Amino acid sequence: MNLAGTVVSPDGMPLAGATVKVHPHILGPLLSPILITTDATGRYELTFENAEGQGNGGFAVASKPGYEDDARYLTPATHVTQTFRLYPIARLAAGSVMQITLLPDDPACGFDLDFTCRTFRIVASRSGTLSLSVSPESGAAGYLQIDRSSRCCGPTASLAVAAEQEVRVSVLMQETTKASHTFVLRTSLD
Repeated sequence: MNLAGTVVSPDGMPLAGATVKVHPHILGPLLSPILITTDATGRYELTFENAEGQGNGGFAVASKPGYEDDARYLTPATHVTQTFRLYPIARLAAGSVMQITLLPDDPACGFDLDFTCRTFRIVASRSGTLSLSVSPESGAAGYLQIDRSSRCCGPTASLAVAAEQEVRVSVLMQETTKASHTFVLRTSLD
């Protein structure tokens, strides 16, 4: 299988020095992931053996310090082109309200990477209960996932937090959504 593409910022600018880690779908013992770093134009390309007749070609994760990761399942094909979009880490104070537009090709999240998402870090100024909600401005339903854990996937969530604790929250929409949708993320600390 040949995998090639680019790693870009939200505005489409190439990101040099990003790492693409590929976990190919290969029958037998698990192998170490294959790593490659993007060049000055944000491009990467690698070739690896993949098990034939599989439902997917494995998965890949693009990362770069200061950015949220972008994980994707790979289609089972001889040549796959995959663009990864990395968003800078965004920290919001608990109590913030933010409008978020999700694009159909934004990063994947959820238990099985079955949602499109954007991730934010909510910082608690003091101990208490952090409450979160996401609502659509129109169209698709929105969901929340907390810290990439089993706390997925509903429109509201709450959890106890300590002072200065940072909670990773992803705002999700169904990956089958083929249009951009805007959501409102509300946070409060009681």
